[in-house]
Amino acid sequence: MNRKFPALISMIVLTLILGGCQKKQAEPSKVATSTSVPSTGAPMPASKPLYTPVPDSGMPSVEGLTARHIEGVTYFLLQEGEGEPGKTGQTVTTHYTGWFESGKVFDSSRTRGTPFSFEVGGRVIKGWNLLATVLRPGDKALAIIPPHLAYGSSDYGPIPGNSTLIFEMEVLGAK
Repeated sequence: MNRKFPALISMIVLTLILGGCQKKQAEPSKVATSTSVPSTGAPMPASKPLYTPVPDSGMPSVEGLTARHIEGVTYFLLQEGEGEPGKTGQTVTTHYTGWFESGKVFDSSRTRGTPFSFEVGGRVIKGWNLLATVLRPGDKALAIIPPHLAYGSSDYGPIPGNSTLIFEMEVLGAK
């Protein structure tokens, strides 16, 4: 038997093995969900729609956008800003609109015509504090905040306990 033949077979097998071991780039998920939530910014595989805009509600579409995550909050970047996100103790100024999953608006700084400012790490829902640490001035995002990062099982004004809240948040500044 020719000595070159076993060497050729070994090279082919080695190439196939090494080729199979290469890390394949995952395609970013579009509107996506999963039972587990990875850390900041990680895309998730699509399984069922996490968010569907309700017609005539004013909810923006996130079709074709990458789902990003931070500790249980899923958000979609609608517009990119620049600079640094807020840090604990800084004041972040935003415009926002909040919807229930039904599409009903429960609050909006835009309707009032007055931006809302809050201290990162302060007295807002945990989901907002998390978003403030990843969104930069000029960023506009649509965020889905589960009940445990919003008001939990407690009713809060017009918001019934165990409500998933949907916010469009635009960061105007952080200082």
